[in-house]
Amino acid sequence: MFLYELQISFSIQDHHRDRGHKETTQREDRRAMAVMEKLKMFIVQEPIVAASCLIGGFGLFLPAFVRPMLDSFESSKQVPQPALSDVVAGMTGKK
Repeated sequence: MFLYELQISFSIQDHHRDRGHKETTQREDRRAMAVMEKLKMFIVQEPIVAASCLIGGFGLFLPAFVRPMLDSFESSKQVPQPALSDVVAGMTGKK
């Protein structure tokens, strides 16, 4: 008898835990929908600012992807660095 009661109490606890999880998920869904609605309204009301934010965000994350790609494309032939005296002579116009 005791084991049967124990199983019933566990199943009731599981049911309440699942229902609490569903309520939490629904609350999170409503919150996400409210944020999306605010975002849509912001884009409609301030399209220039929204576009600027999008471009700025793209510019912030671009180096995180482009730099490793460029590093992976290293050329097999390294270009020798010119001597400093040649650079100075070229800048000043003296030879």
